[in-house]
Amino acid sequence: MPEHSATQGSGDSNRQNDILSATQNAVVAINNLSNTITTKFSSIPQPTLPGGSSGQIQFNNSGSFGGFTMSGDATLVSSTGVITIASHAVTYGKIQTESSGTLLGNLGTGSTSPSEQGSSTVTGFLTQFSTGTQGVVPAASAANGLQLYSSGWGATAAAPAFVLLNTLTAANSSVLSDTTSLTATYSAYEIDFINIVPATNEVIFELQVHSGGVFRSSGGYLFNGLIAGSIMNSSAASFISLSWNVASVAAAILNAAPGYSGRLRVYNPSANAICQMEGTCTYVDGGNIANGGSMGGWWGTAAVVDGFQVFMNSGNMTSGTVKIYGIT
Repeated sequence: MPEHSATQGSGDSNRQNDILSATQNAVVAINNLSNTITTKFSSIPQPTLPGGSSGQIQFNNSGSFGGFTMSGDATLVSSTGVITIASHAVTYGKIQTESSGTLLGNLGTGSTSPSEQGSSTVTGFLTQFSTGTQGVVPAASAANGLQLYSSGWGATAAAPAFVLLNTLTAANSSVLSDTTSLTATYSAYEIDFINIVPATNEVIFELQVHSGGVFRSSGGYLFNGLIAGSIMNSSAASFISLSWNVASVAAAILNAAPGYSGRLRVYNPSANAICQMEGTCTYVDGGNIANGGSMGGWWGTAAVVDGFQVFMNSGNMTSGTVKIYGIT
């Protein structure tokens, strides 16, 4: 019995040693695995906690998180990520550059993004000038000398044209007259007096109309004017005065060259109405001073006027010329 017991005890001890050894090996293996896992996980970067405060945008601040809040011309809705640019905040310097000679706009018929528009496109888009409408000037015709009207380019309106009808020349003449030029052909006439030199000193240059076959010395001549810096007038004269209307005074016409020069417009002489006239003059007066001025008047009878005569109140006209023009 004792010998059998000793044998049994030795087998148990071996089994225990095997179990112990296996357990120790398992523990070593587990420790090794744990160390391996710890080593592996320690090499994985660990997450960093966000920086800043709630609602801020995160950024890498030298390896750690930082936070900032948007400000300036745009705002961010953090819950949606939508960025909104403030009204009137985008300046011209912040948009893309634009090609020279263009305008930015939408010249189409629908809504779209603006684009560069050339000068020809812009010109075609603008309203063209016309009656009652402001706009661009239409392209000119190839012809020169045209004038722009509300209906477009057209022939230039003709300037008043003077048609010479008659010339009267003084040569120690008492009267210069014309009874053929004033007709219904023209609505206005001009009578030019060129260097009319009187034979007598300090005289008046006078005009009478021709009507009904005679030169009229009555019928209500009325004239007024500003001659030699003074006002002259008459309401019941027998003539229209073309110079200072008082003779034998220094303001009257000198009987020497260059004499009297001027012009007289006659309006609607064939209208069977009161015939109006107006004009200007220049002459050297009896005081040897350059003189002149303007005058106007009419023959106060409603009748057709078909001629005129001019003369000095005293003496003849030594020299000079009178030209009669029709005005178109």
